[in-house]
Amino acid sequence: MLFIRRVHGRSMEPVLQRNQVVVVNSLGKPKLSSVVVAVMDGREVVKRIVKEKNHSFWLEGDNKDASTDSRIHGWVEAADILGVVVMPRKTSKYWFKRKRYGWGWVPITWQGWLLFAVLIVGALLPAIYFDTDGGNISWGFLVFLGVYIASFVYLVSRKSPKPKWRWGKTENDNPEEDF
Repeated sequence: MLFIRRVHGRSMEPVLQRNQVVVVNSLGKPKLSSVVVAVMDGREVVKRIVKEKNHSFWLEGDNKDASTDSRIHGWVEAADILGVVVMPRKTSKYWFKRKRYGWGWVPITWQGWLLFAVLIVGALLPAIYFDTDGGNISWGFLVFLGVYIASFVYLVSRKSPKPKWRWGKTENDNPEEDF
């Protein structure tokens, strides 16, 4: 069974950020180095398993300075492990990041990939319905395609950082905006 939780605090930085949403598998088997959701001192926490003994787990946050974990509360019983984090969901405001090479964008979320798929399907399928004159593409199709692609670029520009020419990774890259 899958459920969703939000990370509170900075105890799992840099791997998981404050307010980041994660997907948790309640049927997953916790093992050493797994990130889990557990009940500790009466509240749900997101921590990493660093030790295991006799169906008990020692949980710590990745950011030791900001974590209240087993170093304070001790061992956590297996029954108090609610599930294993299987996928952090990106809470970025962007659906696309800037390409590493060239100018343009790369999809980074399911919404971005869906929009890209709609562009491909929407550009190819109408070609079947527009008449051709002796193998020439009709003007109606070209006008439709131009408007369709312009709409796509407009939507992408609303859900991505401003594009810029890039050639490779640099120290000035913003991980939130640059692929």
